[in-house]
Amino acid sequence: MRTLFTIIAICFINISFAQNNYSHFPDSNAVWSIWDRKITVNGDTTINGFQYKKYYNTDSIFSNPFYLAALREDVTTQKVFAFHPTDSVERILYDFSATVGDTVESQSIYTGWLGWSQPFLFQVLAVDSISILGNYHKRLKVKSLCEIQPIEDYWVAGIGSVSAGLFDAGMYGFCGAICFSAPPVLLCYERDGNLLIDNPSYDNCIEFPLGTKELEQEIGVSIYPNPTSDIVTITSKEIIDNYSIYSINNQLILSKKNNSNFVEVSFANLPSGVYFVKINTSKGSILKKISKN
Repeated sequence: MRTLFTIIAICFINISFAQNNYSHFPDSNAVWSIWDRKITVNGDTTINGFQYKKYYNTDSIFSNPFYLAALREDVTTQKVFAFHPTDSVERILYDFSATVGDTVESQSIYTGWLGWSQPFLFQVLAVDSISILGNYHKRLKVKSLCEIQPIEDYWVAGIGSVSAGLFDAGMYGFCGAICFSAPPVLLCYERDGNLLIDNPSYDNCIEFPLGTKELEQEIGVSIYPNPTSDIVTITSKEIIDNYSIYSINNQLILSKKNNSNFVEVSFANLPSGVYFVKINTSKGSILKKISKN
């Protein structure tokens, strides 16, 4: 597994130690990419008298979103809670009031479903703040108190775990996490069209099931230049039957038929940001990430 510090060092600059800074999780225009899933936020709900933000999940970039869970922030205590629709109680995700040396609890939204009766424990190793889009966000460096697998992680106010994403930070405190064939991994985090976390261990903000990389090698797709400011050239060993362009929010921008090993696509009129190109051939489909300057 990659080192989490590398992601933070690439994407964020540690500006100052500001323990009291706390930034809220966004109300809209944010996407957490975890494997082939996308998590977005839209709307509010009330549960047991508390106000929550509603989060949605897609099983893949091309499916319709469905309601995943609700998130609540306690401004006074700087604690963050989640309520899964199949659960009977809310679960604590983060405690951003913690200081160095404190022991904090974290749970996955699937804690009740998986039958885990106790929260998982983490020790706070460091507390600082980082600047994201001009705003300071409190950041905790934590280490799970699991002797079998003491994983380190970063928790960022307004984003969540840079290891597991928004709702599954507690998963990395589970001593049996090593037994999971595919524990949650945050590939990318985007807000307001800006890519803020880009996992350097993966080529794209989406990871399909085993076999995709072998298929990509067989099809031999190449896209350049990337990043681009105008024309993108796509080549393939196989005939490209058609291709589609999607925004990072899963919106279809362009779809065209094709019948050659070569395609040129203009990004000149598109705003700066991150896009996905889906390339379809007779042997299968490949999804590639493109950055527009």
